[in-house]
Amino acid sequence: KKSRADGQKKKLEEAAKRMRDTKPSHALSAYTGTYDNGGYGPAVVSVESDQLVLQYGRLKMPLTHYHFDTFAAVDDSEDIDEKVVFALDASGDVKTLTLFGEEFSRH
Repeated sequence: KKSRADGQKKKLEEAAKRMRDTKPSHALSAYTGTYDNGGYGPAVVSVESDQLVLQYGRLKMPLTHYHFDTFAAVDDSEDIDEKVVFALDASGDVKTLTLFGEEFSRH
């Protein structure tokens, strides 16, 4: 019960910090590609039916815009509700994504 209550509290805290009515800084196609992490392997982001999709190992999850360059990866069957944060380089190009607290660099 405590774990469930802690999870619910965390969701409410995250929702309070969410900046509503924002848009991604780039077109969805700018986020696509293969991102790699030496210890955790590749994560592939593609566009399917006008939505970003993340393929990581056996997981394939739609990415829903959350705010700015942050997207939500939700898969109820796997009990996943994770934020995927994209970061830009000095030129403004999408360079990395953070997933499960780990940074993946774009090829």
